[in-house]
Amino acid sequence: GPALPAAPPPRPGPRELAVATARTTTGLLALFVAFAFVGFLINNLIPAAWVSALFGRGNRLGVPLAALLGLPLYVNSEASLPLVKAFVANGASPGAALAFLITGAGTSLGAVAGARLVARWRVIGVVVVTLLVGAVAGGYAFDLGTAVVAAARLP
Repeated sequence: GPALPAAPPPRPGPRELAVATARTTTGLLALFVAFAFVGFLINNLIPAAWVSALFGRGNRLGVPLAALLGLPLYVNSEASLPLVKAFVANGASPGAALAFLITGAGTSLGAVAGARLVARWRVIGVVVVTLLVGAVAGGYAFDLGTAVVAAARLP
């Protein structure tokens, strides 16, 4: 006769939920601490003049450079925020920070691994390039917008 559909998997109980929550929290906390340490290093070991020169408004290539930097360095939004805060505090433009966050979010190891389950490498490559171009355009637009707002506030 016809095969019967498989029974749905059992729902996790409170114990499984607590274990999964603890595991996720521990992993996120470790990443947050690691990137906070990287932020500390940026604030205290890398001269702010270097960050400003590479990623500040004065460097036309700062936004694309930050977008490229986001490809390998990004882990997740929660862990990357201390890094981005240090980045901006040391003179990076807001657009460069935005470009870093956009490219990283779409190209994190988890995102690429998930996409690989349903797509070919060529499709993933198109997605990565599209994210990179969009992040750079968005970063430049954000810098332009913040400059216009700042200029409008001048007396």
